Amino acid sequence: MSVAPLLSTLRDVEGVMGSFVVDLLGQVRARDMPAMFDDHALEEAAPRIARLKDALETQGEQIDSVTLTHGPHLLFLRTAGEIILCVLVRQDVSAPSLRMGTSLVLKRLPDVLAAAAQAASKASTLPPTLRPAPPASPSQAAFSPVLPPPAPVPVIAPPPPPPPRVSGPPPVPAPLPLAAPVVVQEAPHHKIQRFFRGRLIEDD
Repeated sequence: MSVAPLLSTLRDVEGVMGSFVVDLLGQVRARDMPAMFDDHALEEAAPRIARLKDALETQGEQIDSVTLTHGPHLLFLRTAGEIILCVLVRQDVSAPSLRMGTSLVLKRLPDVLAAAAQAASKASTLPPTLRPAPPASPSQAAFSPVLPPPAPVPVIAPPPPPPPRVSGPPPVPAPLPLAAPVVVQEAPHHKIQRFFRGRLIEDD
């Protein structure tokens, strides 16, 4: 188990908001804190926590736990060797449950930190192309957008080639049909008869 999953078990205690680990040099070794507490804020608090432990142990007594007030919350500190476990809790947290949870974490925390440091040392000696990629945080994994595959590009068929041109003399137009002959028929001549006072007058 890595350090972050081990620290996350403390959030099973009702009232625990997060936790982080500080060494005696005032360096942050691990963290499991809400997003409102960025790395810069923890790096500023870590040296002060280390100096506070030294100041409390100047009388020769080993300090097992210290509770500090941090705004509306409490900062519960527990020491084990050269590490300090810092737990941010609400003021209504159950003290017995918190002490039991931190005791279980402190039993495994030194070995887990040593294994993590050894793995980081081995990874730093590998070429950049062989180094494992850092795991994505839960917030990054939850909000990573999944892009749909690109739409296929339609394939447009080229237009058919024009028909080949045949070289040669131009085509001869077909002859026009001949008009039918017009036959003019002369109308028959009718003889006109004339009468005068009832008598037929013949023409010459």
